[in-house]
Amino acid sequence: MNILAFFTGAVLLGTPAHAACSTTYYPVKEGYSRTYKGTAAGKSFSYTETIRQVSSTGFTLRNSLTNTQAKFTCGQGGVVGAPTLTMLGVNITSIKITGVTQPPELAVGRTWTSTASVTGTVQGKSFTNTTRTDSRVLAQERVQVPAGSFSAMKVQITTTIRSSFGGKAVPEQRVVAIGWVAPGVGMVKTVADNTTVQLTEFRN
Repeated sequence: MNILAFFTGAVLLGTPAHAACSTTYYPVKEGYSRTYKGTAAGKSFSYTETIRQVSSTGFTLRNSLTNTQAKFTCGQGGVVGAPTLTMLGVNITSIKITGVTQPPELAVGRTWTSTASVTGTVQGKSFTNTTRTDSRVLAQERVQVPAGSFSAMKVQITTTIRSSFGGKAVPEQRVVAIGWVAPGVGMVKTVADNTTVQLTEFRN
């Protein structure tokens, strides 16, 4: 699994939209943006997430690094994000999503799960991909990042990917990340393996 894609993709703790599914820890409005800088395997990168097309039923989240727009909807019990696939030659035949990307409230001990199952073809060969994300709020603590000091919820995010290509199973991939989510801001820091991402700026 590309760890950089994991950090900048929609899988990572999503972002709620509009009043229907907005939360204290994920304030959302048209044009709201967060800029991050990070390192992966000793290499630096940066990107900005910008919320667009906010409505009563959902929104899109544009990522400047991958040049993609992930779609989120207001589902029962929280926000639901669809996977973003940008590989050339991909033809999606079905997408099934269960659970929520982000529940309405965060509290120590809170757990939630989301699963996205995708089937289709890549350059004429069939593939399946099931991504399961299990999240748990571990604690509330203060965290320091370039954008400032925040009292944040510390969340453990375990992402497990099972897939097949051309009828053959691909070895299971798993990433365990720790994220810090601050009220009025959203995600401010994420750490996994040899990758660290920190918030440098946010604009309402």
